[in-house]
Amino acid sequence: MGLTIEQQYVMDCMLTGKQGGRLICFGSAGTGKSFLIKEIVKTFGNTILAAPTGRAATIIGGSTIHKLFGIPSTQPINPDFKEQPVHRQRFNDPSCRYFGGTRREVLKHCSWIILDEIGMVRCDHLDFIEAALRKARGSFEPFGGAKILCVGDVGQLPPVAQGRDAHALKRYGYKNPFGLFQSNVLNDDFHRITLTKVIRQENPIEANILNRIRVGQQTKIDIDYLNTRVQPADSKAVILTPLRKIRDKINKEKLSELPGRLLCFSATRSGSFKKKRDKDLPIEENIYLKEFCRVVVKANMTYKVMGVMQRIVNGDTGTFYGLDKRGRMIIHRDSDNSIIYLKPKKYQDSTPKVTIKDGKEKITDESKGQYIQFPIQLGYSMTIHSSQGSTLNKVHLQLPRQVPMAPGLTYTALSRIKSFGDLTLSRDLQNYDIWSDVSASFHHQQYEFDYEYQNKTRNHNT
Repeated sequence: MGLTIEQQYVMDCMLTGKQGGRLICFGSAGTGKSFLIKEIVKTFGNTILAAPTGRAATIIGGSTIHKLFGIPSTQPINPDFKEQPVHRQRFNDPSCRYFGGTRREVLKHCSWIILDEIGMVRCDHLDFIEAALRKARGSFEPFGGAKILCVGDVGQLPPVAQGRDAHALKRYGYKNPFGLFQSNVLNDDFHRITLTKVIRQENPIEANILNRIRVGQQTKIDIDYLNTRVQPADSKAVILTPLRKIRDKINKEKLSELPGRLLCFSATRSGSFKKKRDKDLPIEENIYLKEFCRVVVKANMTYKVMGVMQRIVNGDTGTFYGLDKRGRMIIHRDSDNSIIYLKPKKYQDSTPKVTIKDGKEKITDESKGQYIQFPIQLGYSMTIHSSQGSTLNKVHLQLPRQVPMAPGLTYTALSRIKSFGDLTLSRDLQNYDIWSDVSASFHHQQYEFDYEYQNKTRNHNT
């Protein structure tokens, strides 16, 4: 699969150093953001990847923003760092682990920094990243003169800022503690690009409905259209729910109904992975399955099986049949009724470092730990949060009544499938089920279209 015109335009902007190399690329679900990042890494050398959560960082083969930039994880950050001694110490102490060695060299010599899932980055954290880069690179330019590409979708799940953190951020002048656009550094210095071509959704009418839901502008007709899908769940559908307790209950009940013994697949952890919390692991450490249970794959993988290339996609669902003689999981895949053989996946926790070869600086990854586990989980039910990034074959959306929904949660669930024909609902959707971050939607719409791109596309088509 090649790049779309929009994706190629992002690459062109990077190659030409558009806006001094400060770019932000928005795209709704299914516009190929993950694919674009993979192509960028192939094209550009000395590229650093980072994401706001440990799980997201591990999946893309990068670092967390906290680890890469030294962001304190214990408290909100005042934009005026002088008011907080802990931050002043972090920036000025030469013995600081972060600024005293390899990290500083990496940030000085990298060609591009890519921040994935930018919609989940808190406003105070983005401001801290900018200050950290100025300090590390010894420059007063924005972001220390570093070339930076932010990629994400503000219509999906928002940053986490609860309780005391939210109140503290408001005291520091951030009007909306959840809003990326409240950052002091996210301004017109960034060249904004929007990916509009939806690759996942097959029906343009349905794609337009999702785009309206994404920014909180759904109509009564849109909701009525969705509510025609109120039906019992298909036996092969993944039940999406916002609550972990509902997910756990469904998976436990469905698994207990099956005969046979319970199989446990335990991960192998080494190095830095031994210290990671459960929520930062890419896949659960202990996976419990039975023969003929429903499963969903949580990784994109390509490798040879009996001389034939096998492509496995994040979100593939099927039935688990057991293990073959080589220790691979045998799965009957729903999408094409084929048999796939799933191998354990090696996840690396790596730290970038600068090496010199033939007089040239090169950034390489130094492995600090390894985590080996089957990239799979029970496929009866998933939380909407854990489904982000997956393309599912069939979905049953089970929303409890009168449960406050996070901004973008319903949109994230609805956008996991290629067609609404693969969707069923447990009940009628109401307006209170569908809402977005008003601040993010407003700012995003101001830059919804890049006029240079529009002109380029128009000229291309004439």
